[in-house]
Amino acid sequence: MANTFFQPGRASTPYEAVRDSAHFADIKALIEQIWSEYQPPSDPHFLEDAKAHFHQRTWELYVWHVLKIHGFAPAKVGPAGPDFSFIASQQRIWVEAVAPERGDGQDAVPGIRFLNAGEESIAQDVPEEAILLRFTQAIQRKLKKYEEDRAKNIVHNNDPFIIAINGCLATDYRGDPPMPYVIKATIGLGHLMVLFDPTGKEPPESHYQRRSVVLKKNQQPVSTELFLKDEYRGISAILYSPKDICNTPEQRGSEMYYFHNPLATNPLSAGIFKFCREYRADLVQGRLVSKDWHIENQSLSE
Repeated sequence: MANTFFQPGRASTPYEAVRDSAHFADIKALIEQIWSEYQPPSDPHFLEDAKAHFHQRTWELYVWHVLKIHGFAPAKVGPAGPDFSFIASQQRIWVEAVAPERGDGQDAVPGIRFLNAGEESIAQDVPEEAILLRFTQAIQRKLKKYEEDRAKNIVHNNDPFIIAINGCLATDYRGDPPMPYVIKATIGLGHLMVLFDPTGKEPPESHYQRRSVVLKKNQQPVSTELFLKDEYRGISAILYSPKDICNTPEQRGSEMYYFHNPLATNPLSAGIFKFCREYRADLVQGRLVSKDWHIENQSLSE
């Protein structure tokens, strides 16, 4: 049993559901397959921790798996550093995975309300500011971890650093809006505004409002311009997925996107991950540009 991911005994509800239910047999097989290849010998507590933090640990496994099947060779280098690293463009690139939850207390993301069990949800506002707080907090924590690893000389000055974020718990399984939450949380974008000419002579124009902070319930402001601040230059990019491991697509990683830090000290090469969508912010022209490599590559192969 020591070489298998799923272990006997009491565990969290999602862990036990995947382990014990025939309904999740395919998911269980996928996790065991990835674990058989991953198995970080430097982290002897991984399996025990997975019982309590199933989503967080399977997210780490999934990121590693996606990078591996798309031609990279991610590897764990030691117990003290980031989750793993890989070599690309003659650089060692570090990855730290995090899967923030809904949170506790008055700033927690409220759950989706339903009329009755199994029925349709009630119409309700999306708690966007609460969701953004979950992402900003996760990024802040991982920046601190990055700085600690830099101080220990595990991560070197010229090494790019990626935070891989899974958002399904932080959003309570709400989908990403047209302007992704992670981008809103890092370059200060708010709601979409549409300007129109009531005479009909000019075409409508649309743009996103500026939103430099969101407020906690105690009115404490939290910045949503993390990637416009010098102290965050060490973060090269964010790799994001809105899906947990039970809902990933057949083409692994195609649901992901990554967003470059426009001020990164060690930026990633354009198009490094050609299995998903790429976002870049042009601060000079005030534009956000994107390219869906997954769709383009799919069309080329058909």
